[in-house]
Amino acid sequence: EQDINLSIAKRVQVLANFFGVPTAMTRPDENALDYDPSRTVRENKIADIKAREKLVNSIPSPVFLSIHLNKFSDAQYHGAQVFYSAGNVQSKPLAEQIQQCLIDGCDPLNHRKAKQADSAIYLMKKLDCPAVIIECGFLSNPAEEARLRDEAYHKQLAAAVICGYLRSQSGM
Repeated sequence: EQDINLSIAKRVQVLANFFGVPTAMTRPDENALDYDPSRTVRENKIADIKAREKLVNSIPSPVFLSIHLNKFSDAQYHGAQVFYSAGNVQSKPLAEQIQQCLIDGCDPLNHRKAKQADSAIYLMKKLDCPAVIIECGFLSNPAEEARLRDEAYHKQLAAAVICGYLRSQSGM
């Protein structure tokens, strides 16, 4: 899962830079941020999240896009879905634009709508900037998993994410 997320995120970064959008990756490789082998897994996860928060807050006027993959016990579920933070009014229109571009560019049969993120998700609760989580699809759906393992599909997903970001910034 983390390899697919990173592949998509790196493509998003390349496209963003192509369009003149400066970027910073919160995780440039598969390693957790602020990792310490003497800590427990839980402690390292907390340190990683806090390091991401610190990085985002160090950037002037950031927009936080977090790339993920979904999984569910029932294999019938499919489709990318974007979740937005309640902490910034720009998060919802950003999520809606990215959701629409994911549907238009990757999966016209996807009827999912952008939704507010669960308040228990630390970064969605703590960040003041526009922030979204992009669930690119379900690894638990065999057909979608096959697509998610295809690097050409990673390019499509990245293009859709940047399309939605650019549309949200232009007020479309």
